[in-house]
Amino acid sequence: MLPLLQVSNVSKNFDGLQALSDVSFTIYEGERVSLVGENGSGKSTIIKIISGILEPTSGSITIGSKTKNSFTAKESMKSGVQVIYQDFSLYPNLTVKENIASNYFLSKNSFFISYKKMNEIALKALKKINLDISLEKLGSELTIAERQLVAIAKALLEDAKIIIMDEATTALTQKEIKNLLRIIEDLQKQGIAVLFVSHKVDEIQAVSDRCIFLKNGKKTVEKSTSELDHKSIVKHMSGLDYKDITPVLFEYKDNTPILEYRNVKTKNVNNISFSIHKGEVVGFCGLLGSGRSEIALSMFGCKPILDGDVFFNSEKVTFKSISDAMNMGIGYVAEDRLTESLFLDKSIGLNMTSTVYSEQTDALGFIDHGKLNELVSEWVENLSIKASSVNLPVSSLSGGNQQRVVISKWLMREGLKVLILNRPTVGVDVKAKQEINDVITKLAENEMAFALISDDLPEILNLCNKVYFVKNGAISNCIEGREITLNRLTEELNKD
Repeated sequence: MLPLLQVSNVSKNFDGLQALSDVSFTIYEGERVSLVGENGSGKSTIIKIISGILEPTSGSITIGSKTKNSFTAKESMKSGVQVIYQDFSLYPNLTVKENIASNYFLSKNSFFISYKKMNEIALKALKKINLDISLEKLGSELTIAERQLVAIAKALLEDAKIIIMDEATTALTQKEIKNLLRIIEDLQKQGIAVLFVSHKVDEIQAVSDRCIFLKNGKKTVEKSTSELDHKSIVKHMSGLDYKDITPVLFEYKDNTPILEYRNVKTKNVNNISFSIHKGEVVGFCGLLGSGRSEIALSMFGCKPILDGDVFFNSEKVTFKSISDAMNMGIGYVAEDRLTESLFLDKSIGLNMTSTVYSEQTDALGFIDHGKLNELVSEWVENLSIKASSVNLPVSSLSGGNQQRVVISKWLMREGLKVLILNRPTVGVDVKAKQEINDVITKLAENEMAFALISDDLPEILNLCNKVYFVKNGAISNCIEGREITLNRLTEELNKD
């Protein structure tokens, strides 16, 4: 096999912070390599250096036959490197076809653009991943999963020799992930190498020929995937011992649900009935477009309820707005923290206090900044948020720490009774995921209720006392306690 990419003794220093230290590895033609590590281990930094976004402090990069201290982004792309980033890099004001075909026309320096050619290019790209979507849909109108799939289609369209997938499956359902893994196998047959960055152990095992582990900016282990099992991958990635998952049994202390839906209908869901009790973690599982997120949004007052009854603490209620839901004691951790939950250019502290800021006033009615600072310090400690200063922008944090910030802004609200979690550990590493799940478990023991929307089956197994399956805008089944097994979850999700 021919080496397509060589990273040689690469180090990167950011104003005294050592992000990478003497990292070396090689990727060969048609090889599938997983780059594995916790948030903050240096994975994103090395990807940005390979793709020409960052220059290394020392070391060199070889792509094909060219060796340089650093490549520009254009040079990297021309050499055959394509990157699918976590933020998908799509233009929100352009259509699907314009997003997909934009690089083609830019590379041709075309003065005139043929929309017939644009349609042909876009359809060809979408066909490669079997994605059926309107070419006229704007980037801003796409769901997270659709944006991710369009970004993948765009990358596959180019004359790529190495495709880097940075958390490329975070927003995909199990069915879509299987399709992507099939695509990766097809790329391998064409001699295209894939550098796959993921926190999902099952995917790492399924997709990789070899694993490279980073920790604190250093390469710690490099092994053939055949030499690794689930437990050893978790250990090398996080330093944690893998925990065997057992069903969560729940004892009802109060037979009256804190939140109950009876035959509720919204725009995209019909005849939904479920109940959540104090201290209960209730899962909502379903494929993309099943209606699971619509149920979550209706609980938080974002989607109007057209018919049916909602009860909160046995009283019939109506959620006309988000304020109504918040005033009742309901919080919502949104699916996409970057666009829906965080003010990225604002400080960590301001983000943490954004839901309580106006309520923390002194005797004269002025904002009590001392009390706000106390709350921030308390929850930084409670959730182990790793930040050198809470005055730094929240964008400076790793994905796991950003998610802790999102969760903290709800937990510091007095009177919070129900927290809706829409895929709360997407894009966070194994260690951060376990720590977040431990927080959820502890809060549930103190009688906080949770609605968990997830297709991460180990997470469902680890946390949920009860699971509702959502299909075609309706609840198709419900299982509880010892019925919640991996086989049963997989069986229910794959039912026609």
